[in-house]
Amino acid sequence: MNFLKAYQYLFYKLYKFWEAASVPKFWSDAKAVLSIIILELFPFQSLMIYYETFINKDSYFGETYGDIILIFLLVCIPNYLFFFYKDRWKGIIYHFDKWPQKKNQIGGIIIWSIIIVIIIHFFLVISLL
Repeated sequence: MNFLKAYQYLFYKLYKFWEAASVPKFWSDAKAVLSIIILELFPFQSLMIYYETFINKDSYFGETYGDIILIFLLVCIPNYLFFFYKDRWKGIIYHFDKWPQKKNQIGGIIIWSIIIVIIIHFFLVISLL
């Protein structure tokens, strides 16, 4: 599976999660993309913490509004293009809904494992502060 397909599958699993967890069910596509953005920011912030802790303690990257806007745009624009531009998210949902249940379950275990590792790693890195 190539990177883009894996990225789309991440969106699919988060979309299905928000469809099941939300009452009422609306904006699951936006919630899934917001979840992806947060998951993307965790490793980036972890790298910044590592850099500031071990390499350059006087670094201030990511602390000004310009840095924050730059990071936000670098994360949000690709997600917009991948999922919302021309409602691409609908085709992604349709494509992965056709997968066999067994394949979908295995993919779900892999995706949720990766999500849990990212979240745990982020909170462990925060303890470096």
